[in-house]
Amino acid sequence: MVETTIRKPIFSESSAPAGAEFGGNVTLEQVMAIGLADRNNWRFNSKFEASVAVALDFFGMPFSFHEKSFSITSGGRTINYSPDFIVANGDSTKILLEPHGSKYIDGRFLSKMNAFMSSPFSSEYYTILVVDVDPSKPNKLYRELGKNGYSLEQICDEMWCLPYRASAGEDSRGYRTNIYTLLRKLKDDEPIAQHERSRVRARL
Repeated sequence: MVETTIRKPIFSESSAPAGAEFGGNVTLEQVMAIGLADRNNWRFNSKFEASVAVALDFFGMPFSFHEKSFSITSGGRTINYSPDFIVANGDSTKILLEPHGSKYIDGRFLSKMNAFMSSPFSSEYYTILVVDVDPSKPNKLYRELGKNGYSLEQICDEMWCLPYRASAGEDSRGYRTNIYTLLRKLKDDEPIAQHERSRVRARL
């Protein structure tokens, strides 16, 4: 832990809960998030989003953050969808990385993701939805998918399940996967093992 002073907020006031700013004694990962925000004039929507940005920067993976916007039709109206991260993968594949806290998943979010996946834009990207999973609670994503009539394939190409705290190494039920493990495989052009996802699904 180190002592640091924040020169300006790094979270969006409209979406971050009260007390979300880092202050006083913070972790190295949080210091890195502060540095990224300062250098790029970014405002993160959550600590989860900040953790993913730090991991991408750690691996030196070229990425953009909320830079590109797509005009899509969702729920009968035209909206602008700005993905969280677009990652350049060495073989010219463009990865759309969308970290989204499970408690914020609802019909509106699923409709937006389905609209993007149904649009011509989706053919240019491989869309990965990153969700945090709290083993002590039902998986809200699957509940909302069923309630709104979507399949997982209709909202993303692939899903990564992480422990509730995005940077955690392992929780009480043995989830060992973290964002660094999955991004390393992506960077090294290794296939993301299907069992990483199916193992989590089976437990929920």
